[in-house]
Amino acid sequence: MKNVKCLLKRKNKILYIVIWILCILLITTILYIKTDVLKTKEQLFWKYMLSEVDNIMQIISNDNVKKYNKTLKGSYYIKESEISIFSKLKLFKTINAKISQKGNNVDKITNTNIQLKYNNQNMTELSMIKDKDYFIVKNDYISEDYIGFENKNLKILAQKFGIKNTELIPNKIKKIDIAELFSITQQEKNHIISKYISIFRNNIKNENYSKQVNKNKEDDTIIEYKMSISENESKNTLIEILNELYNDEISLRIISSKIEILDNESIYCNIDNIKEKIKEVISYIEFKETNEEDIISVTIYRNMHDIEKIELKFKDNRTISIQNDNKNNKIIIKQSNVKRQITNLNNLNNIANSVLDSINEITYSKNITNNNKNNVDINVIFDIGIDKVIFTYSYVEQIENFVDNIIDKNNIDYIDVENIDKEFYDKILGSYSSGVYS
Repeated sequence: MKNVKCLLKRKNKILYIVIWILCILLITTILYIKTDVLKTKEQLFWKYMLSEVDNIMQIISNDNVKKYNKTLKGSYYIKESEISIFSKLKLFKTINAKISQKGNNVDKITNTNIQLKYNNQNMTELSMIKDKDYFIVKNDYISEDYIGFENKNLKILAQKFGIKNTELIPNKIKKIDIAELFSITQQEKNHIISKYISIFRNNIKNENYSKQVNKNKEDDTIIEYKMSISENESKNTLIEILNELYNDEISLRIISSKIEILDNESIYCNIDNIKEKIKEVISYIEFKETNEEDIISVTIYRNMHDIEKIELKFKDNRTISIQNDNKNNKIIIKQSNVKRQITNLNNLNNIANSVLDSINEITYSKNITNNNKNNVDINVIFDIGIDKVIFTYSYVEQIENFVDNIIDKNNIDYIDVENIDKEFYDKILGSYSSGVYS
């Protein structure tokens, strides 16, 4: 009997110990998942970084945006847009463009009217009809007639109209679907995270991560999660990522599909060409000399409720901050401490770099209401040294059951550019010059 009692006591003790261990494991798991208590600085950084990137992507392409775009592709719509360019110090008069558009996406026909103003005075007006891949335009400065052309070989067409430098002119006008460009499935997202975040984590030392608690002007607690990357770490990480990417068919397909949205004539729509470019870039990086100096630091600023901003600071002290305002579906990007270099603006690359360096702030917001109305606002502030130039673009797009009086190319008289002789081109160029400079 005594043996039986002892055995029961032992079993009870073991049971109590097991229950306590399970309780401790459960509490530890809950603390790890629901709080930051047991996470390392590295884990905290990537937790909030991935979360914020996801939040930003949701503003550009969320379920409401995808549903709206799907409905729009098979519907009629009306779109009112406005573009303004003005000087903060009023060094030049305001340039303004009002664009009215109505469209039938079922038959792929749009009618657009553009009014251009300078200092509130009418400068010119352009009417345009797009019927599938054919454009018909009319501008009284150029010609009293409607002129039609196919949406191809536009560089050659521009040269016929006396434009010598066609570097900035595409061969084909293509509407870019921003939501589709930034859209990515959960499966694709999981694939990219599992493949490439581990490469970052393996190549960046633990001491490169830090956590700091501060107070802001309003005495709120701000926690900073920071990651610094040296030139050597950056080089090794990039080479490893590119080597992984070279054999990653899923990621290569994602890249080629996004390039196709931007330019379906690009050689990089073909995965084999992307792989060739990857090999070139790897060879270039491998021969580049690097050191242990920090090349970039990324800091996440978080208050007790939300992430306030992500800040990137580069070796030359250039700073870029990204703020996400989820309540208003707004993204704010700011750039400061840019060391501008005087360059010849004689090619597209130099022009693009100069424009990017002068950007001070970009604000983007997008709101879908009632699944049939899309409001977009974009503001860009350019710092040109002596002044700040503000560019604004906004539009309201409304899906309709039907829109009447949409003109197609069969209901209007026009002259096809293929049938225009040199005399007519000279007449058009002469009319344009006299209209602009008179």
